[in-house]
Amino acid sequence: WTLVLWSWDKARPHGTVKVSNATGGVIHECSINPQDSSIVCVVGDGVFKLFRLQEGAFKMMPNQLSKLREAANQNYVCHTWLHDDRLIVCTESGDALLFDNNGDFKMALPCSPGEPRSLLCIAAFNKGFVTGGDNGTVCVYERSDDLKEMFRKAKEVKLDASGGPGDGTPGAAIGVATALAVSPSE
Repeated sequence: WTLVLWSWDKARPHGTVKVSNATGGVIHECSINPQDSSIVCVVGDGVFKLFRLQEGAFKMMPNQLSKLREAANQNYVCHTWLHDDRLIVCTESGDALLFDNNGDFKMALPCSPGEPRSLLCIAAFNKGFVTGGDNGTVCVYERSDDLKEMFRKAKEVKLDASGGPGDGTPGAAIGVATALAVSPSE
């Protein structure tokens, strides 16, 4: 997999870099930091990389996870930039990992569900973030005053066959939440 930043005004690539790992793991997402457009995050199967665009070339930013052998066996399925310039990266095993904008690992969030495929998509909003996963589950997490907790689950909704909130009966939730969008004013 190759990341290409295209310069529309010059009609040519502004920067390119190989982003896959040695095994050619699937890349799930990439995004540009909304607070610093020179920083790009890429996540995938065994891949969590941060790049800084400098002088027309992507330079990999060191991060603590890239040094851990277990991290290479982890699937990173989604990520979001929070409004305070931090990054949350979600794993297929259900962990939400908090990083600062330089890629320094801060913590595995205690509010992480820890259930496989429970964090398949994530979107930030001004009070925290929203996640979606298997069984039509959508969860809202809000900032907490407790520094050990950082975020707390404020709400959980299971979507039903109509696409709306389920009635709470067992088996009513279906499908998988694979994408989320939050109004920029929220």
